[in-house]
Amino acid sequence: MIDAKVVLIGAGSASFGLGTLSDIFRDSRFAGSRLSLCDKDAKAAKTMATIARKMDGRAGLGVKISHTADQREALRDADYVIVSIEVERYKRWRMDWEIPFRHGVRQVLGENGGPGGTFHAMRNIPPILSICADMRDLCPGALAINFTNPVSKVTLAASRHGGVRVIGLCHGLGGLLRTMQGMVQAELWAVAGGLNHFTWISRLLFSPSGGDAYPALRSKLTELDASVQPLSREMFRVFGLYPSCDDSHIAEYLPTSWVEKSHPWELERDSFWRPNFEARDQNKGADAQRTLEFASGRKSVDVLLQGGSGERAIPIIAAIEEGISQKELAVNFPNQGFVSNLPSAGVVEIPAMVRGGQIRPRRFGPLPAAIACLCARETYIQDLVVEAGVKGDEERAIQAIAIEPSVGNYDLAEDIFAGMLAAHRDLLPQFSPNA
Repeated sequence: MIDAKVVLIGAGSASFGLGTLSDIFRDSRFAGSRLSLCDKDAKAAKTMATIARKMDGRAGLGVKISHTADQREALRDADYVIVSIEVERYKRWRMDWEIPFRHGVRQVLGENGGPGGTFHAMRNIPPILSICADMRDLCPGALAINFTNPVSKVTLAASRHGGVRVIGLCHGLGGLLRTMQGMVQAELWAVAGGLNHFTWISRLLFSPSGGDAYPALRSKLTELDASVQPLSREMFRVFGLYPSCDDSHIAEYLPTSWVEKSHPWELERDSFWRPNFEARDQNKGADAQRTLEFASGRKSVDVLLQGGSGERAIPIIAAIEEGISQKELAVNFPNQGFVSNLPSAGVVEIPAMVRGGQIRPRRFGPLPAAIACLCARETYIQDLVVEAGVKGDEERAIQAIAIEPSVGNYDLAEDIFAGMLAAHRDLLPQFSPNA
């Protein structure tokens, strides 16, 4: 039995909140543990707590469940703080994409990379650092587990300026590995390193034999239609390693001309470049309705107990608490020589090991030189964005936008920065004249 307090900040999210609850209540090791559900939307926190109690009743774990809109109340005496926060997600994301586009910049997604990724990070840095400040006061030994995007930039801000223990997690590599397993019809393991949404698989292995699975993957890729992951396959052909995640994520960090070769610009009918914000808004409403149905009892929570989220936070917490040794595919840590030819200025996503009640990064070694060059630029962009987002440094923010592969022009970067700052100023207190 795990005697720990787990806090979910951003618990009102239909995806993050419900998924994490599924992981907890499907794991009998959490019997008797404490769970605090925190969301600035008090009604959403209460709804999620109602669902959690229904799940606990079905699972019979006796978890002590509380909910609050008060961050400090939630964090008091916490052992683990799982964070996934957004403010006006789709409204702000749409602005992140459309404002640079009006200046002639075509960015893919605009969520984690590009000018959109810069402002997304700078909006999330103040609330993340607020969480860290409260953790230092109320639960200084707790481990923060960050899912908030852009994962690498937000995790770097918390690690460098938050004064807490923190890791970042993302399911991207795990999802790709499951897809590859379906392709080759075999269990696989991967060793990958680089940056979140931009790691590169140095070894693809059959599990448990440890045999090289890259030849089988190459063979299967020749059988696929050319429309399936064309950018990832082109990067594999050119650089010799397969990148993590899907085409749209790696495209955020690549030159626009490279992306256009595999995904020609077809804004009118193609949601690859521009997210379908209209459909996302509709889905958000459907997710909210589904959540209310679970809370009211119109829909049984049994379905939530039948499958996990695929995320790794709860399995990692369980392994730490029980002293179990456990391999992890991809965890985000500040680089301290773990990827030996990437600068220490940023956060890298690398394999990790849970052992002796700790989660520890595993040394990855060097990336191939050309891939390291691509990742190094993004590492320095991480550094510029975090320092700009913490200190309200306009010059660093403009520099970060200027060296983005989708921009590459300082005058253009100044114009984009001015437009984006005007649009998002209410969520950027660090850029206030009185900051």
